[in-house]
Amino acid sequence: MRWIGGGKSYMTKISDLPNFPYKSFEQLQEAEKTGKITIGVDKTVAREWMVKGKNSPFFWKTVGFIMHLIPHMLSLGIIVYSVIARKWLLFLLIIPVEFIAIILIPWIIVIGVALYLILTGQFALMLFTIAIISLAWLNVKILYNLSSNIMRTTALNSEEFFSSLYKSRCLTILFNDTGDVLGAEYPKGES
Repeated sequence: MRWIGGGKSYMTKISDLPNFPYKSFEQLQEAEKTGKITIGVDKTVAREWMVKGKNSPFFWKTVGFIMHLIPHMLSLGIIVYSVIARKWLLFLLIIPVEFIAIILIPWIIVIGVALYLILTGQFALMLFTIAIISLAWLNVKILYNLSSNIMRTTALNSEEFFSSLYKSRCLTILFNDTGDVLGAEYPKGES
């Protein structure tokens, strides 16, 4: 198995990892179960893995995909509302904002709508938009935390996956008694 970092090494076992404090995967699992260590996960990698990863469970890929669609569903709702309510300026604003959001950042939809509402003085809709912004923020927090927990659990159930993530510097180990953090070392010549 090629490790995620795209390097030259193949790491499929804990014993393949240089200077790793545990001799077997079972020792690592036991240390985590007893609370001696905590496995840290790179949240950005975990989010991408949950939606696109080979080892990501199908159910969680679906949940991640739906959560990524929430801002676009908001945009579609605003388009429908603007047509029904004949708010043509809102309709003309949301189309380019949605186009930009697909290319750049989905949450720009919410920001664009909020700016429009502030400029036009539609305070009831502005409060609704603030609620949507709060939901969007909550959605991101949930997605990052959920994906981190799922990746951690999956890694602790697969030695090959754990080794690959650790070597790729996507996982760290926190020793709860000392507070020390251990991550993969860079091979000589890399930085």
